[in-house]
Amino acid sequence: MDLLRLDASKIEKAMVGHIKDNSSYTAVHAGHRNMGNNATDMVYCNAPVDILDKVAMGKTTMRVELYVKKSGGFKNIIRLTSIRDAIVPLFPVKLGNYYFEYISEISGQDDAGYDFIFINLHVIII
Repeated sequence: MDLLRLDASKIEKAMVGHIKDNSSYTAVHAGHRNMGNNATDMVYCNAPVDILDKVAMGKTTMRVELYVKKSGGFKNIIRLTSIRDAIVPLFPVKLGNYYFEYISEISGQDDAGYDFIFINLHVIII
């Protein structure tokens, strides 16, 4: 296997491009969330775990993190759900040497005033 395919940043960039090209949402970033970003909503594509090299293929997981700032102290669930509904139908998908499939979701709130949904994906590297 070409070891360059195992670069997590390439996996993240492939997903950023896919979301930007196939949804109406364009505020999409690769990597970990920038805590200095004070946007009202944002999406981060993050591959935070190790990649298992299986010689013929690799495996990992990644997540697409959706954040929406609370409005007047209340959840902005309509905006958060609309972003989620634009992104989840994009899976499963094969992008070059990467195959992405939906696993699950986690939702909650953070201390910075954002509600979030993390969409967990299984990634196969071929």
